Amino acid sequence: PITLSHSGPEHEIPEDDSEEQLEDVIDLARVFSEALSLALP
Repeated sequence: PITLSHSGPEHEIPEDDSEEQLEDVIDLARVFSEALSLALP
């Protein structure tokens, strides 16, 4: 599974949540890219 620098106890994620985690990563990337595009001039 993908390990992100997480500031929470949920570090080792069961295999069952891999697909749900992938969706979280995609959402996070989308939000990050939007914030980045807003931050840039």
